[in-house]
Amino acid sequence: MSHSEETPVERPGLSTGEAAFCEYLRLQEAGVAPSFAEFAAGHPGLEPELERLRLGFETFRPLADELQRQMRLFSGDDGEHPSFAGSWTELHAGETVGDFELIRPLGHGGMGEVWEARQHSLGRRLALKLVLPRRVNERALDLFAREARAGGRLAHLGIVAVHATGDDAGRHWIAMELVEGGRNLAHFIDELDLDLKSEPEQFVEAARLMANVAEALAVAHAAHVIHRDLKPSNILLTPRGEPKITDFGLAKITDEVSISHAGELMGTYFYMSPEQVAAKRAGLDARTDVFSLGVILYEMLSHQKPFLGDTTQQVMTKILFETPRDPRTIRSQVPRDLAIICAKAMEKQPERRYQSMAELASDLWRFLNHEPILARPPSALRRTELWARRHPALATAGGLMLCASVVFAAMTQVALSGWQEAAEANGELDRRELLASSELLLQEGAQAWVPKAVNASSLHAMVQRTEGLQRRFELERESLAGSVLAAGGTTLELRERAAQVAELLADLRLRHTLAETDREALHGAHAQAWSETVVGIAASTLYGGLVIESQAGLVPLGADGDSRLFEFAVPATGAIPERDGAGRLVIAPRTGLVLVLLPGGGFTMGGVLGKKTPETRDEYPRHEVSLAPFFISKYELSRGQADLLLKGHRSTVPVKRLRDAGGERAWPVDGVTWEDARLALRSVSLSLPTEAQWEYAARAGQVAGLELESLDRAQVGEWANTADQSVPAHLHWDQDPAVDDGYFQVAPIDALRANAYGLHHTLGNLWEWTLDGWYSYDDVATDRARRDPLTGAVSATDPEVHWARGGSHKWPPGFARIQNRRLEGFRTHIDDMGLRPARALDKH
Repeated sequence: MSHSEETPVERPGLSTGEAAFCEYLRLQEAGVAPSFAEFAAGHPGLEPELERLRLGFETFRPLADELQRQMRLFSGDDGEHPSFAGSWTELHAGETVGDFELIRPLGHGGMGEVWEARQHSLGRRLALKLVLPRRVNERALDLFAREARAGGRLAHLGIVAVHATGDDAGRHWIAMELVEGGRNLAHFIDELDLDLKSEPEQFVEAARLMANVAEALAVAHAAHVIHRDLKPSNILLTPRGEPKITDFGLAKITDEVSISHAGELMGTYFYMSPEQVAAKRAGLDARTDVFSLGVILYEMLSHQKPFLGDTTQQVMTKILFETPRDPRTIRSQVPRDLAIICAKAMEKQPERRYQSMAELASDLWRFLNHEPILARPPSALRRTELWARRHPALATAGGLMLCASVVFAAMTQVALSGWQEAAEANGELDRRELLASSELLLQEGAQAWVPKAVNASSLHAMVQRTEGLQRRFELERESLAGSVLAAGGTTLELRERAAQVAELLADLRLRHTLAETDREALHGAHAQAWSETVVGIAASTLYGGLVIESQAGLVPLGADGDSRLFEFAVPATGAIPERDGAGRLVIAPRTGLVLVLLPGGGFTMGGVLGKKTPETRDEYPRHEVSLAPFFISKYELSRGQADLLLKGHRSTVPVKRLRDAGGERAWPVDGVTWEDARLALRSVSLSLPTEAQWEYAARAGQVAGLELESLDRAQVGEWANTADQSVPAHLHWDQDPAVDDGYFQVAPIDALRANAYGLHHTLGNLWEWTLDGWYSYDDVATDRARRDPLTGAVSATDPEVHWARGGSHKWPPGFARIQNRRLEGFRTHIDDMGLRPARALDKH
């Protein structure tokens, strides 16, 4: 059938609107197209879809133009340089080029060859780069000269030195430093050991190499040189393993007149920045190198490239619109801080990246020195924003890609079969839309909706949406049974995504249930329990006549049988616990927080009288503190509770190993930074306790509190989980062989005996963050106004480090002292650090 200009081309797999838009592009290519408005008006009912396709295609038009231009780049079409016509044959060892004798070839690229050579006049060996004869034209020589000028500006141990440049009988050359060994970073990545035991050392080495490269590039940028073609093969490695950057052939010298053409792509596709892919020559700055170095770091961490595809269009589209997987989902031992550094370097928008190589290098050195990094992980809102930006027209994205590929093929004579086959397969667009819709839902789910009353309706809507999506996956699974129609691994991807959606649905259902419980608590469902609790507290001699009213979001549990203090559940953090026949709480993995109302009052804070030593000087001078009544958690925050408040956080010890040690128990979360802990607790109206509140709670109304050193060694294990005979001798944790608490690592949150206030594990198990930043007891002893009279909080001298208390399972019993203070950075992940939430008593 022949197609007239008025008849849209019908193509398999295209909607009517997509076929019409492809016809418009064909007419436009032929130079006979009407205006777009006129064309759209001639297709009633398709105007909105045609407009969406037009706007989307504008994103890809520069790429199509560039593909056509790239086929001509360096092809000789610009005319062969007259001085090279037939003047150069193959090079051979022993030949002489000017002052240099060629020894052996070291490598070759798109423009030239590199040889090891001997310089006769100075008697030294070096690397000699020469332009390939088939690449010699005016354009190539301009780029070659720029490479020489760029390299000649730079003097740094991390950059291959350029000694001289010139030509000999039309043979243009650059003489450079010779890096022995013949290895580069690509070889290093290929040789990375997949053995899990060696991964931590590999990650440290990756960070060290990238820090050194970043420092070298900072020098280049200061000299107005932007590399623009960073990739593993352009980073050489010395025999001692030190990196050296080479190949400035595509460099931009910012204080020279540019020789790049508008809309020209410069670089290697896999490592290009979004602004390079979009051919935004104007405004391209040093941050493009930051992105490329982030891509290399990602490859070193995950052992795979972040942006892969069968065609250059696929790769470029992913660079522009897709956020790569967190490397920790590929290699589980990748350090979180290193993954955050990598993600920040690879932000799509330059203003969101590190603003200089110096900043990137500094954060890498902070990681290597075990200091808090400055980069922050993207917020849930930011992750959703990223998704929306890279899927602007989800329903038509598949058709747009096919339509774009049709035009690209016509313009470049390149058959983009990968795109066409994927789009033309029956149902492929529907499956891609299902995957994209589920990705959006998973991104929303990653916001970790806090199960509070205010979120109950939103969570209910999320549950319904997820249930609907799960039904679609079930239908798709049935339709694909025994089928091989899905292209490009889509079937496997659907299975993996369906499992993720099922997991999200279970999580959302739990959150919705807890949010409804929280709403019931707010709307009087526990009015009788609150009435009894208010009366009981007022009548208790422990509280000295304290009068309270019902507290929003809390459910009364009555008084503890031993401490006689009143306890409360926080339904937003898990299931409300029941009491057994003996009146003790039954704690399970998904049990929510239990808060104990402490009466407050005065106490002496600080070290034991007469026992000050250089090691305990932070605990002195002793001073008087007074506190208002407050709530504090009966237990350390559990992993089940952290799943709701800190979605995505992973503790150090695998759950399976803990289950093998103690069955289905509630285990404490560890490794949470102070910053993450504070933000997560704030979402459910909780906080970290101040140092004063923590010490008051640990003392439990006793002058000295529980002192492990005063106990018989056989009794210590009943009260605190510390480094003892349960710990293997080869770990060298200063184990106390006379103590046995029965746990090599962390213990369940309710495992050992509680103190007089009913609080478990205030000593040992995990160190616990407190709210206060660094300050000295000397300051508050002489200036009592610095300490808040109600909470005991102190205005910090240094807010970037915070106090932790209580000791842990990795420290001997001597460190599990009520008065002991440990100082750590507020963004530091520490494998034996936990937290114990607190809450102020609301006054109505």
